[in-house]
Amino acid sequence: MEGLHSVDVFCPNLYLTSGSMMADGAVLGGMGSDAKGIPKGNNFLTYFNSTATHFYIKAIFQTEIDLTGLEHQVIAPLALQTYQAESPGIPGKSGTGYFRDFTWITTRPLDPVEMIARVDDFSPAPPYMGQNTAGGTDRYPMIAKEQLFLGRAGLWAQDSTLDALLGFMRPLWGQDWNIGNAASTAKLYYTRVIYAVAEVKTSGTAPAFYLDMPARHDQIVYAPVEVSENTEAMTMIRSYQSPQGPE
Repeated sequence: MEGLHSVDVFCPNLYLTSGSMMADGAVLGGMGSDAKGIPKGNNFLTYFNSTATHFYIKAIFQTEIDLTGLEHQVIAPLALQTYQAESPGIPGKSGTGYFRDFTWITTRPLDPVEMIARVDDFSPAPPYMGQNTAGGTDRYPMIAKEQLFLGRAGLWAQDSTLDALLGFMRPLWGQDWNIGNAASTAKLYYTRVIYAVAEVKTSGTAPAFYLDMPARHDQIVYAPVEVSENTEAMTMIRSYQSPQGPE
């Protein structure tokens, strides 16, 4: 097995607004309401919170990537390529909205509740790092650094050249995460977690809010590498071992 290889992950779109139907039959309320669940038609675990003036949306999508046949191979990450039709959109008063977007490819599954908590803080952190929270409670690494295969972090902000009700956003900051960690595993785990917030801008008499996140196609590019049996064994152990927590 030589040369470059790739595996594709499809991440569905997420659209939420007042009246959106959840999978359990509940209907998303308007401003001032809260909700948690999976919207009808996709697999995002979604948290919606709002006041009379602001809305906050957190959502996470996770899936497994089958690498059957590669469990006795050592593979090295090369790139995470993303294909998306347009920018995400959230309306709001100009300069009040932003959108955090994180994607992590790991050799161990990530706890969805913990990932939601990590993105919903003043200083978000990747899963292999510790984190000091706004409430003063330390979060310890969820995985070892060697268990992060690939990743991407991005921050979007509202485009002030457009009417705020359109909601289109511009990339403000972005970074690919590839720290060269080879893996030996039969599965990779894909996690995408987002956080959106804005102050609503009224249209007529009703506050207008929505989240429009287009579907996305992520391509994970990797290459097999030749190593000794001892190196292969140690790589396999690091791919599965639990991270070291507090002493």
